[in-house]
Amino acid sequence: MVRRRWRQTLDSLVKDTRLDGQGYLFEVAVLLADLVGDSVPVSRSSYLAWLVERCRRLVGAGRERAAVFRLVNGMLWALDDAPTPEMMRTLALGYLHGLGARRAEMLEKLASAASHDLSRYRRIMTYGRDTALLQALIVAAARRESPEVVLSEGRPRLEGLTMASELAWGGVEVTLGVDMALFGWLADVQALFLGAESLSVRGLLYRRGTAALVEAAQVREVPVYVICGRDDFTPAEYPIAGEALSGPFEEITPDAHERITVRNIAWDLTPLESITAAITAEGMLAGDALEQALGAVRAHPALVGR
Repeated sequence: MVRRRWRQTLDSLVKDTRLDGQGYLFEVAVLLADLVGDSVPVSRSSYLAWLVERCRRLVGAGRERAAVFRLVNGMLWALDDAPTPEMMRTLALGYLHGLGARRAEMLEKLASAASHDLSRYRRIMTYGRDTALLQALIVAAARRESPEVVLSEGRPRLEGLTMASELAWGGVEVTLGVDMALFGWLADVQALFLGAESLSVRGLLYRRGTAALVEAAQVREVPVYVICGRDDFTPAEYPIAGEALSGPFEEITPDAHERITVRNIAWDLTPLESITAAITAEGMLAGDALEQALGAVRAHPALVGR
C-alpha cells in the first residue's frame, strides 16, 4: 500500500459517519494490518521506528483516539521482545488479526458480570451509548432481572436515542428524555451506570456532561459505576488533552449566525475518586484496588518518547 493511498484510506475512515466507535477501531486495525502485511522488515530498529510513526498517525487522526492508542500500545508490547524484525512483523499481524476475537470474548464476560450488578437495582440511569452496558442489560432482561433504564437523547449525535431503541428491542423498559432532564431525574434512580472512552488514574474520559452529572449524583448520594473491561484501562501517559478539541460544528447547527460561536466539545474528565467502582469481567474494583489496577497499565516507551 503506497503512502498516499494509506493516508487517503485513513482520511475516509475519519469522515465515515456510518462507523460507530467499535466499527472505526476494527477498520483501523485492518488498515494497520494491511500496512504491516505489505511491509518488508530490514532491521529491528528501523522497523520499530516505521511502526511507531504509523501508530502515532493513527492515534492523531481525530477519532476514537483512546481506543486506537490502546490498540497500538498493546501491539507494540506484544512484539517488544521479538528478536528479529521478521518476528516483529509476525507478532504484530497476529495481534491485529486477533482483535475481533479478543473484543468479543471480553464483552461477553463483561456483560455477564455486569448483568448481576445491574439486577440489584430497580431503576438506573445511563448517559450516551455503551456496548458493554447495552449487552449487560439485555442479558439481565433475558433473566427478567433488568432494571428500568432512564436515559437522554444524547445530542448532537443522538447516541442515547439509539441506545433506547436497542434496549427496548432487547426487552428493557426505558424512559427517554432530553439531556438536561437527567439532572432532575437523579432523585428517582438508585444508581448511575456509565461506559468509558478511557479509564485511567487520571480519571474517566467520557462524553461531555458526564463530570457534571456525576457531581450531581454525588450530591444525591447516588452510586456511580463504570462498566469497563481491563482491556479498556488506559495508561496514565495517554494524552487526554487532545480529546478537548472541538468536533464539527455542523453536528449542532449547519448554519449559525455570524455572532454565534458554536462549540462542539465531545469529552470531559471525571476525577477517579468520584467513581464508586469499576465493573470488570473479573469483578468490581473500587478505591485503592482500582487505582492500583489502573496504575499497573503501562504505555510502551516508543509511544511516549522515551
